[in-house]
Amino acid sequence: MRRRGLVPLLALTMASCTTEGTSGPPRPPENAVLLGSSAGVTSLDPRNGRVLFDGDGVPSFGDWSMVFRTISSGGSTILEARRSATGEARSAVKIPGALSVRVASQDGSRVALMRPLPAGASPWVPEPRASTLIVVADPTGGDDPMRFQLKGNFEPEAFSTDATKLYLISYVPPRAPVAYRVTQLDLASGKVSPVTAGKGVAETMTGTRLEQLAPPDGTFLFTLYTTQPAGYAEVRAGEGRPVAFVHTLNLDEGWAHCIGLPKELWGGDPADQAMSVSPDGGSLYVVDTARDVI
Repeated sequence: MRRRGLVPLLALTMASCTTEGTSGPPRPPENAVLLGSSAGVTSLDPRNGRVLFDGDGVPSFGDWSMVFRTISSGGSTILEARRSATGEARSAVKIPGALSVRVASQDGSRVALMRPLPAGASPWVPEPRASTLIVVADPTGGDDPMRFQLKGNFEPEAFSTDATKLYLISYVPPRAPVAYRVTQLDLASGKVSPVTAGKGVAETMTGTRLEQLAPPDGTFLFTLYTTQPAGYAEVRAGEGRPVAFVHTLNLDEGWAHCIGLPKELWGGDPADQAMSVSPDGGSLYVVDTARDVI
C-alpha cells in the first residue's frame, strides 16, 4: 500500500473519561489515538487502549480523519471511505479499471489513484515507464473521475490545500530512473509544470527518502532525505559521508525548499531516524535515537 507512513503516530486530543456509576456499553471516545503503518491505520480508545478500528488504506492528508481503500470488483474498482477513528463507512463509489489509492486530500474531496503496485513494491522505488495514468476521484461520486495520461514517470505526493493541484514526483529518465524532480499537475487544465524554489524551479535531485510527515493543517509536506543514492539508481555515491536534509514542500503556495541538517545527523541508520512536527506546525524535529541527537 503506502510507503512508510506520513507520520508514525498521530495523537488527537484525549477524550474525557466516562462518568462513574453510568450503565450500558461504554460511549465511544470523542477523539482517538491513530497509529499508522505502511498498510493502513489503527485507531485506539485513549481511555483504555481498546482497538476501535484496524483497517488497510491511505489516510486523508495531515489530520488522518478519513481512510480510503480500494476493493477490486471485476474490471472495476470500488473506492471506499471510512472514518479513521471508528471505521464507520462514509461513502463508496465504483470506478472503471483496476486502481489503488496513492494519496488523498486533507478535506477528503479528492483521491489520486494509479494501477496497483506489485506485491512488496513501494512507490518510492520507481518502475521504469514512459507514461503514467493517474485517476483523481471524488469519493462521494458527486463528480466524475478525472483521468490523466501523462508523458513521463510520475508518482503522486500530495494535493494542494485547495485540492486544485496534485503535486508529483517525476522520475528521470522515465525508462531508467536515476533522479527525480518535484512537479505539479493542474487538475483543471491537465498540464504539468515545475515547482518553484527560490527564484528558479526545483532542481533535479538524487537521494534516498527515509520518511514523510505533514502538520495537522496540511500546509506542508516534509520529507527526510539522505544524499546517498537510492538503490534503484545505478550511480556511485560521491566522496564523503551522505548528507541528510529535509525537503519542504509548501502545499498552499506551491514552492519547495531543502533544509540542510547538522553533520551529527549525516550517514545514520534510517531505522534510528524520525521526524515530528509541533501541533502548531511552527517547529520540525529530527531525531537519531542511536546517537541521542535531536
